Amino acid sequence: MSTNVSTNFLISNRLREERERLCLSQALFSGKVGVSRMSQVNYESGKRSPDAAYLLAAFEAGVDVTYVITGKRTQTPDFFRMATVFVLESIEKKTGFAHDILGFVIEAISDVTTSEWLMDKAELESRPDVPWDMTQWIDLSVLNQLVAALFENARLLRDVFGAVNFVLGNDGPYKLSPQKRLATILMLYKTFRATGETDPDMVLEAIELAAS
Repeated sequence: MSTNVSTNFLISNRLREERERLCLSQALFSGKVGVSRMSQVNYESGKRSPDAAYLLAAFEAGVDVTYVITGKRTQTPDFFRMATVFVLESIEKKTGFAHDILGFVIEAISDVTTSEWLMDKAELESRPDVPWDMTQWIDLSVLNQLVAALFENARLLRDVFGAVNFVLGNDGPYKLSPQKRLATILMLYKTFRATGETDPDMVLEAIELAAS
């Protein structure tokens, strides 16, 4: 019994280490792997043991799952992510933007762009001479709206991201493509802009509509 408790404790600690290495909050990470924030808290505290589906999702999110389970590293250091974190922290100090909202924005842009790029991947691989530009796979007006919202009210935008991530990561039936997710976030931001506060019922209603 004590061995199981000790193993669970080590796994939960290493899982937390990996999330922090990826510079993701519990809310953001839980959204990426498709569980509720409370489930993530329970995994990291050792109250629950992660199952295979969770570990696969964690691997796809960048977690060194072998390290989590065995304590032995298998992946090379992600220096690109480390450099990104360093730059984000520098921007945070200069602008006052919270680290998590900058991460939310960058992740949303990356997810949409990657999703669209994957649909064109086969054609692109057959035409290596074609230059790649991020705006080929994401609407520039969407980028401008997102950046404008960031500078207008970063706190509200962060709260909208958090509310949407909570619903989508709450082990529920709602699944949105990256494109629909970002469109829903921008729509909700505009809706809540007058009051400056989010409404959980409206967030749920908007996600249900987008998922239908």
